[in-house]
Amino acid sequence: MRFSLVFASLMALGLGATPSFAAPEAYECDLSAGIGANQWVSPRYIFSFDRKTNVAAVTDRLAATFFDGRPAPARIKRETRNGGVVLVWEVNARSASGQNAKFRYSAIIDGRTKRVNVSANPLAYNNNFNGSGKCTQLVVN
Repeated sequence: MRFSLVFASLMALGLGATPSFAAPEAYECDLSAGIGANQWVSPRYIFSFDRKTNVAAVTDRLAATFFDGRPAPARIKRETRNGGVVLVWEVNARSASGQNAKFRYSAIIDGRTKRVNVSANPLAYNNNFNGSGKCTQLVVN
């Protein structure tokens, strides 16, 4: 299962179809202990990105729901001083009660500690959802 999710993320970046000299990166992150009852931050993510092109993809349960099983397209907003990245993406979501909301997500992956902080901000609402956890860097060939 994990291999297929990583493969889908890399294909979304276009890294499976053409040779690339940039080294793509992928992280599997577990936020299950750091989200509580929060329904808009997933307990598990796979983040894949290419620093050379600033293209990224996010695979989680919300992408599976709102992107028909495909990874959510994302981009690298900036690199951090510690070798990490800030990724951003948007999701048009519908709650269980039928409310539509556009969410702006960001993930800060710490390059040294491999920790992640994910924020979900529904546009036009005053809510903010957050989660944090630990990532494992995956080997990408």
